[in-house]
Amino acid sequence: MLNILPYTFGGFKPSYETSKIVIIPVPYDSTTSYMTGTRFGPKEIIDASRFLEFYDIEEDFEPYKIGIYTLDEMETNKAGPENVINDVKNVVTKVVEDGKFPIVLGGDHSISLGPILSFYEKDISFTVIQFDAHADMRDEYEGTKYGHASVGRRIVEYVDILQLGIRSVSKEEIDFMSSSSRVIFVKASEFSLKKVEELLKVIDDNVYITLDVDVFDPSIIPSVGTPEPEGLMFRDISDTLKLIVEQKNVIGFDVVELSPIPYLVHPNFSIAKLIYRFIGFIQQKERLL
Repeated sequence: MLNILPYTFGGFKPSYETSKIVIIPVPYDSTTSYMTGTRFGPKEIIDASRFLEFYDIEEDFEPYKIGIYTLDEMETNKAGPENVINDVKNVVTKVVEDGKFPIVLGGDHSISLGPILSFYEKDISFTVIQFDAHADMRDEYEGTKYGHASVGRRIVEYVDILQLGIRSVSKEEIDFMSSSSRVIFVKASEFSLKKVEELLKVIDDNVYITLDVDVFDPSIIPSVGTPEPEGLMFRDISDTLKLIVEQKNVIGFDVVELSPIPYLVHPNFSIAKLIYRFIGFIQQKERLL
């Protein structure tokens, strides 16, 4: 008889009560400005994750043992991005109140403001670390202040931000970033683990991580709506996430902007593996506490 895994991250089906990690899929891409399709990102990441090896040879353990629970895909509000952001905020708030670690899967980058506002309303001090090819610092784009091109600008209205892997900005954005005391950015051409380690010393102990997959070089992750050449490699990002988890208290994580290409599965699988490895870093940190 065919053994069909449940349609959950990794095919895991633990109870919500016993799980530390909660996956929150948000299939929304109404603010994309070039290629659409990021609404299919959560489904393809989850589908690919069911074919992962559960043992991580690099870290020598099985991350799934921390407990990974997957919520049903959110029904996204058609009334505009502000409403979707608020809906995501409310879901994340409930997950965190239940003592879980939220991982939000997008969807376009606009949704990241939801979990960030959830933590902001808890009145805790934290810095957002953004992996991205683009600064997303436009005050408004294509008629909205809440689109994927403005999420960075909205974030700094609330908290500080450290941006890693930037390689595409407008003149408006670079002028704002250079003059703002709330923004630290590292161009992709200047990226190094040593530089990140130095910057981690000057930001909050609590951090929220948002990862736009176009931070990767398109030679390994071409499945994005707004690709940019000369990006970071898988090892760069994996090692950086490990460093952040080791040195900071990570309060939440989202992965956005995967725009799947039919029959090109390696980007979907690579992103699923990066998420699973990140969960392993969290598990290892938990074991040491």
